[in-house]
Amino acid sequence: MSDADAASATGDPAAQALVTLVLAGLRAPLDPVAEARLDALIAAMPDGRAIADDIVERWLMAGVLGRAALSNDTSGDAGDSTREPAADLAAPPPPPRVMPRRQVLRFAGGAVAAGVAGLAGYRGWQAMRPAPAGDERIIAARGNAPSHARLLDGSSVMLSRGARIASTMSADQRHIRHLSGEVFYTVAKDTARPFVVEAGDYRLTALGTGFNVDPLGDGVCVDLLDGRLRIERIDGGRALILTAGQRFVGGEAEVRVMPADPDAAAWGDGRLVFDDVALADVARRLANHSDVALVLDDPAVAELRFSGVMDVTTPRAWRLGLEAALPVRVVEQGDGLHVVILR
Repeated sequence: MSDADAASATGDPAAQALVTLVLAGLRAPLDPVAEARLDALIAAMPDGRAIADDIVERWLMAGVLGRAALSNDTSGDAGDSTREPAADLAAPPPPPRVMPRRQVLRFAGGAVAAGVAGLAGYRGWQAMRPAPAGDERIIAARGNAPSHARLLDGSSVMLSRGARIASTMSADQRHIRHLSGEVFYTVAKDTARPFVVEAGDYRLTALGTGFNVDPLGDGVCVDLLDGRLRIERIDGGRALILTAGQRFVGGEAEVRVMPADPDAAAWGDGRLVFDDVALADVARRLANHSDVALVLDDPAVAELRFSGVMDVTTPRAWRLGLEAALPVRVVEQGDGLHVVILR
């Protein structure tokens, strides 16, 4: 049962009033009194924002409102995918959650008949209700497979196993705290609001770009595949501008810029591509995407260089690849795959 279904089923007057106001705001702009009431209900209810988001999500899933048309720009250029949709999908719903079309339309009060008026109302409601500054939303990966999420500004993220980010969107800022795991960011263009990601000790500022962030303790590895990226330490210092096709590796001891890995986001398809990489880094990246550990007990093994492709969904096949490429033997034990050097 979804948040909105639960709210409707409880008989709680406050929850039912919230659902009614959200639906009204989707059909037409709310008046100041109704707007204030909606804000008060969302603030007062622990699941208030989740219920509101769930209703918006259902409208989008049902086709009541088209994603391409949901732009804060009302000039009529609905086909420009760089403009920001107004709906925040914390993660795309799995197929079982998709309601039959007629059920969603019934839930929405037959709003399809409102047509253009409903779309204009949705735009007006969103324009009046930017996410408040400091209203942070946690987005976390689900399971071992890559998870995808769309942010309020129209940007999207792909999260590896165990990855978590905290997103804050408002009228004047787009701010992400990169909490854990590997994440690929595809940033929607918005010159008025820079897109800022804080990862480790570094601040990354982008305007319309695609980049992969791989945390390295307090440092970070960033592969920029498209656009431009400004990188600086959070505690100050000179900023560096990264351009498409470059990689940035920053840590306590050094900062390096080198050619980007064109396959940096291949993990979204279940593959990790390595080109002359220390086995210690191979093990670290595999841990981002699989719950099977590659265990390196010997420092000499950790320093071996590996080139090849690992399928993160078939850990037992790693043994074949490693033993074919390196002078090692791989032994399966309870805590993972132990790599032993051949002497």
